[in-house]
Amino acid sequence: MVTNKDNSYEESTYVLYGITDGLMIEFHTTVEGKTMKLEGNFHQEDASSFDLSFWASTHNLLFHAVTEEEYKQRYEEYKREQR
Repeated sequence: MVTNKDNSYEESTYVLYGITDGLMIEFHTTVEGKTMKLEGNFHQEDASSFDLSFWASTHNLLFHAVTEEEYKQRYEEYKREQR
């Protein structure tokens, strides 16, 4: 989450409890003392990506599996773009 003008962010960690049938996914967590339910669907048979509702937005979030190397590369690209 972006918290100020210099594009720095504050990282938050949440404990998730979930259930899936291979097609849908449902997570439960607690945010600031309130129970939250996140719901979504897998996009592919191998579960490498899924969309998920998010309590801070009316839009779903897209999660896509990446390797550690892909993550590092994308993060470096992001940092260069922010300069």
